[in-house]
Order: sequence, then C-alpha cells, then structure tokens
Amino acid sequence: MAGFLGTLFMGNVGLRLLLPPKSAYTKMASDFGRGAKKISQLGLKETKKTNKKQEAELRKRLLTAQLLSRKASETGANDDIQALQKELQAMDKLLDGKLKKIGNAINADIYQGARTQGKKSLDQYQGILGVLDDQGMPNIDDYFNEFESNVKRITEGAMNAFNSSVSISVMGLTTLGFQVQTVARSLIAYENELVNANSIFQVSNDELYSISNEVINTGLNYALTYENMSSALYQFASAGLSAAESQQILADVMKLSMAVQGDSETLGKLLIQVIKGYGMEFSEAGKLADQFAITINKSLIEWQDLAAAVKFAMPFFAATNQEVEQLFGGLAILTDRALEAGIAGRGLRQGIAELAESLGENTRKFQEMGISITDAEGNMLQLTEIAKNFSDHFGEASNDTELLTTLIEDLNVRGATAFVHLIQNADEYARITEEIANASGDATIMADKQMESLSNQIIITKNAIMAAFLYGEVLEDGTMGANSFHQSLLDLVTMVREKFVTTTEDGTTVLTKFGFLLRDIATRFVTKLNDLLSQLLDWIASLAEEGINLTRVLDYLFFPLNLIVGAMSLLPDSVRGVAFEFFVLSKMVGGTAAAYIMLGTAIVDWTYKMVDGNAEMMKTIGMIEVIIGAFMVLAGIVTPIGATILGIMSGNMALLAYGIGSIITGFPLATAGGALIMTGLATYGAGEADYTPGESGINSSYDSYLNSIEGGTFGEQHASAAGPTTLNVDTANFNSDNLDETFYTSKVAI
Repeated sequence: MAGFLGTLFMGNVGLRLLLPPKSAYTKMASDFGRGAKKISQLGLKETKKTNKKQEAELRKRLLTAQLLSRKASETGANDDIQALQKELQAMDKLLDGKLKKIGNAINADIYQGARTQGKKSLDQYQGILGVLDDQGMPNIDDYFNEFESNVKRITEGAMNAFNSSVSISVMGLTTLGFQVQTVARSLIAYENELVNANSIFQVSNDELYSISNEVINTGLNYALTYENMSSALYQFASAGLSAAESQQILADVMKLSMAVQGDSETLGKLLIQVIKGYGMEFSEAGKLADQFAITINKSLIEWQDLAAAVKFAMPFFAATNQEVEQLFGGLAILTDRALEAGIAGRGLRQGIAELAESLGENTRKFQEMGISITDAEGNMLQLTEIAKNFSDHFGEASNDTELLTTLIEDLNVRGATAFVHLIQNADEYARITEEIANASGDATIMADKQMESLSNQIIITKNAIMAAFLYGEVLEDGTMGANSFHQSLLDLVTMVREKFVTTTEDGTTVLTKFGFLLRDIATRFVTKLNDLLSQLLDWIASLAEEGINLTRVLDYLFFPLNLIVGAMSLLPDSVRGVAFEFFVLSKMVGGTAAAYIMLGTAIVDWTYKMVDGNAEMMKTIGMIEVIIGAFMVLAGIVTPIGATILGIMSGNMALLAYGIGSIITGFPLATAGGALIMTGLATYGAGEADYTPGESGINSSYDSYLNSIEGGTFGEQHASAAGPTTLNVDTANFNSDNLDETFYTSKVAI
C-alpha cells in the first residue's frame, strides 16, 4: 500500500513539472465574454441531468483529454492533436452537442482543422478545456489530489479505528487483568494457609482438597471469609488434630463463629481445649458449639473473654468431675453480676479447689452445719447441687454476713465471692445450667438468623464468586487436585522461573541463557556506572585541587545576586521601603497607577500626622482636596474644550489656538485633579474609619508588647504554670483483683 501511494504521489509531481500550469488555461478562458459563460453554464446544467453512468464516462474522457492536451503541447505532433480532437468529439456526443456550442462561442470548431491547422487547432481545443476548467470541471491535478485525499482519509480512518480498537482492547484487558490479579491474590492467600496446614497434616492432595472443598461449602452457607477459615484449619493442625478430626469440627467451629460473631481461630482453639480438657470425642463438637453459643449470647460474657475464664477454671472442674455446663453456667451467673470473666474463672477455680480439699476433713464449719457436698460414694456433688444445699440450709439468711464470713474462712476471699453469688442465685444457676446441658442446634439457629442480614448475604455472594476459583477438581487419575485456574497460575510461575534457571540432567541448577544475559547486562551497567563515576569524581577532584578556579566559579554564580543586593544597599534607609513597595505595586497595577496610589497614601499619612489624628480635621481636609481636584478637572477639560468650540463657531483663530493648546496642557491637569479627588475621598474615609498609618500601628503594637513584658503581665498570666497538678480518674481498669499488687506495680511504674 505504501509503494502504491508513493507511485501516485510521484506521478502527480512529475505531471506538474512537465505540463504547463493550470493558471494559463484559466487566464485564456477569462478572456471570453459573458455569452460564452452563459453557454458554458447552460452546458453544465444540461450535464447535471445525465445519469451517473454518463457522468462517470464524461469525467473519464475529460481527464483523458487533459492528458492528451498536455502531451500535444509538448510534442506538437498532428497525431496527438487529432487524438485530442477525437476525445473532445466523444465528449460532445455525451453532452448532446453542447461542447460544440461552447466551441462556436469562442470561435473553436472541434470537428474541423486538426489535420491541416495543427497548432491553431490545438489552441482552440485547449481553449474549450480552459472554459470547462473555469466553470469547475475537474482537471487531472484535481483528480490526483482528490484521489490522494481519499486515500489519506481512508488510511487515517483505518488508523483511527485501529487505535480506537487498541485503546478499547488495552482498557478491557487492563480491567480484566486487575480483577484476575485480585482473584489470584485471594487464591494465593487461601492456598498458603492450606499448605501450611498440610505441612502438619501431611496428607495427599486428594484428601487435602476434599477438606478445602468443605471449607468452600461452609463459606457458601455462612458469611466467613475463606482466608479466615483456612487460618482456622491451620490452627486445628497446630493443636495436634488430624486432617479427619479437623474436617469433623470445621463446620461446627464456623457456625459458632457466625452465631456469636467471633474470630474462628480463637473459638476453634477454645473448642479444642475444652474437648481435650474434658476428654470428649470430636464428634461432640457440635453439641459443645451449641453450649458455647448459649453461654455467650445469653449472658454478659464476651466470646473473647470466655477463653480467659475457661483457662483458669476448667482444669479444676474437669478434675472434680464437674460437667462442662456447670462451668459455663457458673461463668454466666458471675459475669451477669459484674464480675470480670477472668476474675469469675479464678473465683470458681478457688471455690472448687477449696471444696475438693475439704472432702477428707471434718473440721470445715459448713460440714459441721450438716451441709453435704458429696454423694453416698464420697464423690463431689455437681456445683449446682452444692449451691442449692447451701441455699436451702441458710434460707433467708443466705444474704447475711454470716454466710459470707463462713465461706471466707473456708474458701478464701475470691472463692467466697464467687460461691456466694452461686448460692444466692442457686435456682437461676440450676436453670441456666440445665438450658446449656440441653442445648441442641442452637448455634445453627443463631447462625442462620445472622445470615438474614444484607451485609452477610453480600459476603456469601463474594464467597460464591471466589468459589469458582477455589474449588478443587477431579483430575484424570480420579483424585482431587488443583483446578484449572489454580494450575494455570502454577504453570505461569513455573514458566517465569524456568526463564531464569534450569535443571540439567544430573540435577544441577544453572542459569539459562536469558538469565545469564540479564545478569551480564546488569553487570555491564554497574561497570559502566563505576567507570563514569570514577571519571566524574576524578574531574571534581582535579577542580578541588585548583581552589582558585572553584572560588571564581562561585563568584560568578553569586554575582547577579550580589549586584542586586549592592544596588539595594545604596538606597538610603528611608527610601528602601518605598522603593520595594513601588516595585511590588507596579507589578500589580502598572507604574503610573502605583505612583498615584503611593502619592495618595503619602498625602493621607501626612495629613494624619499634620492634624495629629483628629478625625474631623481629616474629613475637612479631605473635602477641600475633593473641591480643589474638581476645579482642576474642570480647568483641564471644560475650559480647553469650550474655548475650542467657541473658536470654531466664531471663526476666531486666536481663541481656537488657545483652546487647542489648552487641551494639550489641560489633560495632565485633569489627571492630577482626578488623583486629588481620589486622595480627598481617601482622606475623608480615613477620618470616618479612625485611620491609623501602618507604621504607627506596628509601633504601637510593639510598644504594647514591650510594656506587657516589662510590666510583668506575661509572668502574671503564667505564674501558676509550674504549680502542682491534680489527676482526676473517673474509671480505672486493672488486670488483677489484688489491689495491693496492682498499686504496688503502679508505683513502681511511676
């Protein structure tokens, strides 16, 4: 295509160089009269009525005639002139004889003389072509120009369309690439936790991806992120669970996390601790999750605090055969009575420990009272039964200090505090413990209710989108493995790695040619940079050895600034501020306006000082300045114009000359009068506004500042800054209920 366009272009240039210019034909045609133009216009109108086929044929023959005309002009051969004549005759037939009429109008006959008249006939034929060209008929140059323009327009259109398609492609691929990158990052984070867990499980991909699919299915039912669930899976592995055991409790932990809106890792760890602490089976995880859900959601204990409470009390409860619901019920009762979860756990631990210690002794006062804490076989009763026995024994007196004193002597302050609350609320303790013991499906019900919220539905929708990229697939061998998207990412990573390193047959890892080339390029770059810096530093060092030259360069650099500062220093101190003010103001409003403004300001300040700040005097002077300025304007404008007009009307040349001369001199006077009017108005306004010159205002403020320092005002205001400070504390939270230990620690910290 480029070669074809170049051929057309060079052909056009060659024709323009060989043939005479179009202006010669235009000039010849313009010599003919209005009649010829009317006839040509008539012929043109008739031509427009022909059909498209005739019009195309006419344009073709016209271009051919123009080429033949140029050739005949060069050669002068009769054969070429006759060929031109035949072409014009063919055109005349297409125009129904209109071309002959045009020839008659300019004394040119296309049917006679070509063989005998030669050059004369050629001139006549070219005259006809000139008339056609003058009336807008296309010539060969226009044809090539139009063709070239069309080709250029088509080419530009194609390039614009291509560029637009490239932009759309880049935009679409960039958007898609960004989304793929987001999905890939999520997959990488999920797979990382999954592989971390399998580093402990050490199971096959088939089993691992089966567990992974269960995690994904859980995410489609509950609004938990896949990354958190895979982290919980790693937590299970770290706790010593097998892959099968982890898969068994996974759904229960996730339901519990959803039911109480807690962290799946923390709750999973707590669930495993209770299962192992009580020697339970992992198949009981669902039941235990329901008990956790009731304990957390139906009491004031928080899920993050439950772990601390269980940590303190569970070993003693398990050792004394207290059921898990006894522990959860006791924590619920105590936290509802404003005991912090950790303190509640310590209190239950202390109470159970002291009760267990008393089983072999008969000196305990509550045993002397006839209160039994063991069954017939000597085993400790459940804590709900013990609390009920104490409550029944003391009856109405269970709220008295006698009970608290007795328990303090036997159970320690902390244990007594916790146990008293259980005794005083024995019935409620029994009820909540029974509700926890009978828990069944509560975590599922609570989690399903949580899922009705729009925010959780959105999370599930996101999980559904991600599931398409996380699900494992059944491979050709029938086992479960990575899906095609996952595998394509692995292949991509492998491909990039293999571009830099490769493994030989003997197992040695070596650089590829590309990796070696990349390292070589980096090495050459550092080497070249080293050489360049070495030469540069040597050059700088050589300059440093010639200290005079460097000093001279510094002098050159500072010369313009020193020149400006020196010029400013030549100005007297009283003028420097004015000069700087004029420089800045002239850049804003121009030199003339700046001069008027500064002069007006100076007059206002001088007036203020002259009248010693008297506002009434300033207003009076301002009015006088306005009146004087008005007279100056009248004298500068009205008088010259009036004298000129009177001189013209009366014919008095002297008066006319006076008027013209007054105009020349009156304009500056009027300008000064206008400036004086503005100054007067400013002076009057300054009097109205209680004006104070800027310099005086600064001096006054500075004097006030010095007086405040010297008079001690500053010291009086800040005299109390070094006085003692009292710290008021509305609420204090301590990690321990041992106040002596707490305050001792705080004093040491201070």
